[in-house]
Amino acid sequence: MKVYPAIDLIDGGVVRLWKGRFDRTTAYAAAPVDIAGTYADGGAGLIHVIDLDGARVGQPKNLGVLKDLARRLDGRATIQWGGGLRDDSAVASVLEAGAGRAIVGSVAVRDPDTVGEWITRFGADSIVVALDVRPVIDDRERYVPATSGWTEEADRDLWDLLDALQSLGVRHLLSTDIERDGTGEGPNLALYRELVRRYPTLAIQASGGVGSLDHLEALRGTGVSAVVVGKSLLDGTITLAEAMA
Repeated sequence: MKVYPAIDLIDGGVVRLWKGRFDRTTAYAAAPVDIAGTYADGGAGLIHVIDLDGARVGQPKNLGVLKDLARRLDGRATIQWGGGLRDDSAVASVLEAGAGRAIVGSVAVRDPDTVGEWITRFGADSIVVALDVRPVIDDRERYVPATSGWTEEADRDLWDLLDALQSLGVRHLLSTDIERDGTGEGPNLALYRELVRRYPTLAIQASGGVGSLDHLEALRGTGVSAVVVGKSLLDGTITLAEAMA
């Protein structure tokens, strides 16, 4: 299981949200390029970056930061970038600015066929589908994806949507349990076990709730290929070296 350090951006600065709420943010003083450089120096092969401004307005808003990151990293680590990528030009713009992978979420929920077209155009390894979900309490264990910066919910559940996306050639999946994100209370292990069971050919990235090395060890047991870790690294609860080890 690989460890992907996470950097979230608002107005060019590094922040973390609590459960996806824009009114519950923690800001960090260090510049994103310095944080990314430290992660790359520590051996991270990929850095996960979310343009939260872009996610809210539906188009990339921090491309200048992306270009700065690409220059700073100079190929030492891949940048996985998301937030507001809802048309061909937006996806192309982040890949041209230096991202190795473009994360698409809202479009994957609303128009999976378009994601299939992007996979054909840009390559399956350049596209990561992000399905950020909330659990639904009913007689079935299921989850509903959220869109538009987690402000709206889809009209189909996670399993139905993933069946369609996998048939279109999706190779990389990032899934976040929004109720765990930024809490440090532990990841949703049941979600990731079920994802791995249902979709064994997907490279599944877990995200949300990691607050300790025990959480990472438990996630490794689910079979996911990678885990995105944000707040715990930024706050120093765990170090990158510890997480990677």
